[in-house]
Amino acid sequence: MYLEERLLGDRLSIRVRRLSVGWEYGLEYDYFTQYMSAAFRLNVFALDSATVNFTVIPFANWGVRLRWTPNVNWRLQASWMNGFPRDFADDDKQGVDFAFKPGQGSFFIVEASYQWVPTTAQRHQNPDRLPGRVTFGGFYDTGSFETLDGSGDENKVLGKVQAIVRQKLWEPAFADERGIDIWTAVTVGGKQSIVPITYSWSGGPVWKGPFRRLREDVLALGFASEFFSPALAGQTVETVLEAAYSFNVTSWLATTPDVQYIIHPSGVRSIENALLAGVLIYLTF
Repeated sequence: MYLEERLLGDRLSIRVRRLSVGWEYGLEYDYFTQYMSAAFRLNVFALDSATVNFTVIPFANWGVRLRWTPNVNWRLQASWMNGFPRDFADDDKQGVDFAFKPGQGSFFIVEASYQWVPTTAQRHQNPDRLPGRVTFGGFYDTGSFETLDGSGDENKVLGKVQAIVRQKLWEPAFADERGIDIWTAVTVGGKQSIVPITYSWSGGPVWKGPFRRLREDVLALGFASEFFSPALAGQTVETVLEAAYSFNVTSWLATTPDVQYIIHPSGVRSIENALLAGVLIYLTF
C-alpha cells in the first residue's frame, strides 16, 4: 500500500504510505534468499532484532522513502518511518492497525551502496576486474524501549550501523552469470540495556551453476555469529552454520534441501547444539 513516483529519468524514486523497511535496506536479495535460516534470509538478522520499527514482510508502517540512483554504480536511499505502533505482530490487531502517531517516536534509516563493473560494457572496459558491491547504512530510532533486565524500566533512542560486502571470485568464462561469489556482513551498535544483539558477523560463498548443465542451480554455504547483550544473563554467542542447494527440477518447480547446525542456541551454553534439516519447494504457475 504505497504510491511511487519516478523523476529525472528514473534516477529519483519517491515512495509514500505503508512501507516495509526490510524490503529495501540491509539486503542482498540474490544471495540472502538462497538460505533458509532467519540469520541469513532476506535481511541481516541483527537489524530487525534491534527494533520492530525495522519492519520486514508482511509488516509495514507509515513512511516515505527517497532513492537516488545517478548511475549503475551508485545508489543512495533514506527513509523516515512513523515510530508507532510497535505491535505489528499483535494477533489482536489483525494486521490492520493504521495508527499514525509520529509524536511518540520516529525511525530514520539511510544507506549508500557502490558496485564495480556491474554491466557487461564495464566488464569489457575492465577485463581484469570481477563485479562486486559494498553497502553501508544505519538507523536511528527516537522512541522509548523497555530494558532487557525485566525491571520494566525504559531507555530512549537506539541506533545501529551495518556494512555488507560481496565480491565475485571466479567465473568459468568471461562475464558468465555462473561462478563463485563471497559475501560478508557486520552490524554494530545499540544500547546494551535495550538491544538484545549488539554485534553480529555473517558471511559465506554462493556458487551459481556448480554444474555446466545446471546453470540455474545454486550452492550456498554460510555462517552467522550473533553476540548478545551482557544485560541478558546467561546468553553469550550463537553461531549458525548452513548449507543449502537450490535445484531447478523444471521451469516451474524448484527445491532446496537445507541443513543447519546451531552452536549454543540463543547463546545459552547449557543448551545442546542443534541439527536441523529441511526442504523448501517453489511452485511457479
